[in-house]
Amino acid sequence: MSLQEKYSSSTIYSLTHVSQEFGIPEVVNDVIEFFANNKYQASRNLWRDAKYSLTDAEVQGFTGVAIPILD
Repeated sequence: MSLQEKYSSSTIYSLTHVSQEFGIPEVVNDVIEFFANNKYQASRNLWRDAKYSLTDAEVQGFTGVAIPILD
């Protein structure tokens, strides 16, 4: 599997920009919820800790993925 056609780092560099570029406004809250329920589940304030950890997370955007399929 390989990712293809990377977006410019000036276009996609945060979860907010992923949301805007791909038209999926719920992605930010969905990712925070995933981290809260999986990585920070032992935290006293799991939502806050998950949100804080993703504030400066570096993200990348790609337009496609190539998946080899055996004949």
